[in-house]
Amino acid sequence: MLTLLDVSWFPTAGSTSLLIVLIVSSGVTALLAPVLFASLNSMFADITDEHELDTGERREGIIFSARSFASKASASFGLIFGGVLLDYIEFPKGAVMGTVPEDTVWQLGFIAGPATSVFTFFGMFLYLRYRISRKRHEEITRALAQLNR
Repeated sequence: MLTLLDVSWFPTAGSTSLLIVLIVSSGVTALLAPVLFASLNSMFADITDEHELDTGERREGIIFSARSFASKASASFGLIFGGVLLDYIEFPKGAVMGTVPEDTVWQLGFIAGPATSVFTFFGMFLYLRYRISRKRHEEITRALAQLNR
């Protein structure tokens, strides 16, 4: 975003400072990704427990396969949508670095940055609707233990 907005204090393209910023950003992302994925899998396990308590049937296979399908479908949709957007901004096929028009580079940066962040914020909104707290999970676990005696 800062490069797109041509902020004066942000490192310029091709500079060592920009490389450092990108490496640090990628490093933080790489460190946090396992936490995110472990949290998501744990959340689905908790949802499975709550579903079992509500219905009396354990359906983790269906729940985790729906998660897997949604992940694959969204990845496929993202590839298709990305191709459509590249066609829309008329990004040249087989382009060599430095030969792409400046406005096309700006449009690509906008799509790759702020435009796709809408999906991130939508996901965060859904994440905030998750209501199984530590206390609620303990209640579910105790209730399931009582039922399975």
